[in-house]
Amino acid sequence: MDRKGMLRNGVLFGGVIALVFLASGVLSAQEAGPAASTVQDKLESVTDEQRAGFGIVTTRWVNATSTLPAYAFILGCHDCAGAEYDTAGNLVNASDLNKIPTSYILRVPENWNGKLVIHIPGGVFNQTAFQPYLQTLLKEGYALAVMDHPAPGDPSFPYDHFVNPPYSTRDFANNYFSTGQSIKDLVSDVFGVPQGTYGFGNSRGVLRGLGLLADKKSSPFDGYLFASGVDGTQANMEAYIKSLKGDKKVPLTCLPIRSSLTNNDRLISAFIGLADPEFRDLVLSGQASPLDYNVSERPFQVQKSWAELELGGDIQKKTIILQGLRDRNSWPEGSLGYPDKIVQAGKSDNMRLYLFKDIAHVGGVDTPNMPAALLVDGIHKLDAWVQEDEEPGALNESPFMPSLQQSCHALGFQDDPYGCFDHVFFNMTGGYYPDSQPPC
Repeated sequence: MDRKGMLRNGVLFGGVIALVFLASGVLSAQEAGPAASTVQDKLESVTDEQRAGFGIVTTRWVNATSTLPAYAFILGCHDCAGAEYDTAGNLVNASDLNKIPTSYILRVPENWNGKLVIHIPGGVFNQTAFQPYLQTLLKEGYALAVMDHPAPGDPSFPYDHFVNPPYSTRDFANNYFSTGQSIKDLVSDVFGVPQGTYGFGNSRGVLRGLGLLADKKSSPFDGYLFASGVDGTQANMEAYIKSLKGDKKVPLTCLPIRSSLTNNDRLISAFIGLADPEFRDLVLSGQASPLDYNVSERPFQVQKSWAELELGGDIQKKTIILQGLRDRNSWPEGSLGYPDKIVQAGKSDNMRLYLFKDIAHVGGVDTPNMPAALLVDGIHKLDAWVQEDEEPGALNESPFMPSLQQSCHALGFQDDPYGCFDHVFFNMTGGYYPDSQPPC
């Protein structure tokens, strides 16, 4: 072999040896190197730029307990406008603000399954809400965000100060939309792009929250779970007024309305004053009765304010609706009127309505409350429906009877919510009513 050939072979041989050693070194480095970034690592990598961009107030790592996994905790707000919070995430300086911020708490567990649930709670619960059903979802690996935009008159937000401009009823839809998108972007930027993002509301969280977004084409959500509260604030108010002027019974189910609802202050503070502060003043001064309130007779701007709280039937994503027929807070009538809008809009394929004969409100004063197992199973069914196009089957209603409840779709009432009500309320057996007889 000539010198040139020897060199060529030597180079080749040496190159092979070098490659072998190089590969060995790479493998060794991989074996000896750090593990893939954990959720905690990613939390600690949050930058000042991300804090500013996503309105992050504080972050911390919460260690595992006997009941919960370890998780990243992020408190933030949209349109913060000088908002300050305590360590639990409660707003502490509301009286110093000129506008109501939309606050959120995001929890991402160390066993994150890649899914994100964004929740708006009911009643006067705020972003610190962490009910058992949310804790169960966190244990299962779901990332959870709870966001809240209170109304004027809610705790910490004196009515007369916050109902004035720049307040508007459109703030609910706009701020929840923006905050939901910001939370989704935050999770994507820091922890990874979610495989599915679901909006979950109950009671107020539907009426003045996620229900306002379901017909928006560019919403950040891939699907929705609505429990105990649909068809909008105006529809609820008008139903209350009609009942108080009539037989004082819940429409359709004929249950007696709750005594607290006979108090006109509720109509003033929770309903009329939300969109019509001038009429509220007339009531408080004794010049008008809340029972005479008629939106169609009010000025155009007031009617526009009410319209901004209207729920649209043209839903864009798959939506599961849960309603207990013993509910005396959010009346079942609304949970039929809203699905009927959806049917009229030609979107019943995107809706699964579940009616539960033996259940009252989510977290309401009446019993039996909608059980946590039902809400958790609702998220499971929504997730499978969105990700796998798996038809939502019977939901776990435990511990009530029947233990498994089918949707109106499965019961043969896909396009007839009122027919489904008749079937469930009058024909299906249940363990709550004496002798399984409804009161109507």
